[in-house]
Amino acid sequence: MTLSSSLLQSSLKLPCGATLKNRLAKSAMSDSLGDGEGNPTEAQINLYKKWAKGGAAISFIGEVQGDPRYPEAPSNLLLHDNSNYSSLQLLTQQSTIDNSHL
Repeated sequence: MTLSSSLLQSSLKLPCGATLKNRLAKSAMSDSLGDGEGNPTEAQINLYKKWAKGGAAISFIGEVQGDPRYPEAPSNLLLHDNSNYSSLQLLTQQSTIDNSHL
C-alpha cells in the first residue's frame, strides 16, 4: 500500500468528537432528485445510501434550503413547516449506514 492510499484509508477525528472512518468525502452538489415539494425521493435516498456503502466517510448535501422562498432549483430539499420529516429521517438513516456521516 502506498503512503497516499494509506493516508486516505486512515481515520480522522474531528474537533467535534466525531471520527471519520477514512478521508473520503462526497462533496456538496445539487443532485436535483427532490420531489418538487422539498422532500427527498426514493432515488435520492438510494443514491446517498450507495455513497455510504461505497466507502464515503462523510457526504455533504448541497441543496438543502433553510428558506423555502429561495430554492436554487425546484427539486431542492427544503426545511419548513410542511417538510416530510419521515422522508428526511430516512435520508439521514440511509446516508449514515456503514459508519458514514452526513
